[in-house]
Amino acid sequence: MLHAAFWLIYLLPDLLNGLINFGKQSVTGYQFILLAFSASIFYSLTEGILPFCLKKGQKYKHVWLLPFAFWIVASYGNMQLESFIARSYHLDAQPSDFINYLVGMFWFLLIAASISLGQFWYEKQLQAKDVENLLIKAELANLRYRISPHFLFNTLNNLYALTLAKSDKAPQVVLQLSQLMRYMLEDEPEKVYLQQEIDYLKSYLELEKIRLGCAATISMNICGEIKDQKIPPMTLLPFVENSFKHGLSHSVAGGYVIIEIQVTDKELFFYIENSLAKPITLPSPANKTGIGLKNLYRRLELLYGKERFNLEIEKQADKHCVNFYLNFQE
Repeated sequence: MLHAAFWLIYLLPDLLNGLINFGKQSVTGYQFILLAFSASIFYSLTEGILPFCLKKGQKYKHVWLLPFAFWIVASYGNMQLESFIARSYHLDAQPSDFINYLVGMFWFLLIAASISLGQFWYEKQLQAKDVENLLIKAELANLRYRISPHFLFNTLNNLYALTLAKSDKAPQVVLQLSQLMRYMLEDEPEKVYLQQEIDYLKSYLELEKIRLGCAATISMNICGEIKDQKIPPMTLLPFVENSFKHGLSHSVAGGYVIIEIQVTDKELFFYIENSLAKPITLPSPANKTGIGLKNLYRRLELLYGKERFNLEIEKQADKHCVNFYLNFQE
């Protein structure tokens, strides 16, 4: 329909001019023959020559002479066609000089090329966006299905020891681990309820407490009312994982992980602090290194834009702090 509208608009001025100057009977066939010629030139350039040049032009530079040659041939063909039609319909209009046909065809082909290249650029942007979205989905799937082998093996070993000792904690470990795996392996929505994400973190922290025992302090405090707020899945996990990976994994005795979450109807404030046994280099949003934070930052940019979230990371000699803010409001 867009193409039909384009050719109707293209034809209308000449059609009105022809009706005024030459009359209805003569102008009908004349104008539509020229329209068919113009359309053939247009689509030969946009669907044939330009795509061929764009495909081969980087390797064979001489193919870009093809549009120039096509311009000359199309101009000459236009002049000969109008001369033939004028003689056939006994019209008084006389064909212009070849230079005028060259100029007229130049502007016509320039418009056609602009439309074609604009469409080509737009399709390339869509393809790049699709590829980026697929990569982000793949990274998110990798993040969801990735659980630290060290964490999993230690949890299973602890569970084995608890079952041998017939401890009352064994059913709790099984329950926490099953909830953890269910959340990671279930269908992947674009967003989940905030309560689901927090329940997942609770299960994760409970297993870490059992794994580490009483040597470390692990706490999470939640303020505000959690209703139907939604966030992307696995948004908070990378921060928590980094705290255990880079903090307590180096020094458990006397170490700590403190999480503070404040929730309103429109906003989420997340703060996490962990002790450090020695200075380390951690990824930051400025350089976006590290698969977890890189994936998180890119997803948030696509879903919310930079103006609706903020991520600040502070590294000191003995502790590591993360401040994360997210605006739920659409």
